[in-house]
Amino acid sequence: MTVKWQHWGWSIVGTGAIACIAVSPLRFPLLGLLNRPSAIADIQAMPFWFRLPVCIEGIVGDRAPIVNGQLYQLKDSTGSIWIVSPDTGLQLGQAVKIKGTLQFQSIVIAGQEQGELYVEQYTP
Repeated sequence: MTVKWQHWGWSIVGTGAIACIAVSPLRFPLLGLLNRPSAIADIQAMPFWFRLPVCIEGIVGDRAPIVNGQLYQLKDSTGSIWIVSPDTGLQLGQAVKIKGTLQFQSIVIAGQEQGELYVEQYTP
């Protein structure tokens, strides 16, 4: 009888652990390892988890050249986020899946935080 309850108890613990990961920022690195993209809105809902590895996909929007790469806006059905990329060959409207690190640039104007989340893309 004890073994049966022990097995059942471990099932509850395992299910609870999976549920906690599913709703925590820890799911982004896990999804990235599995090469499964996260929704941009989900990533933006966790603004205090910087340097978190993420995998996202979407359509390339506005672009701007920078030293050793380009800055571009990546859009999916849930929102958009800026990507700093070493890849200079991306074109407007191109569909891409990328992996990178979530970053935050703080910009304080008149005492108000105006910073923004962005992703620093890994070198392809």
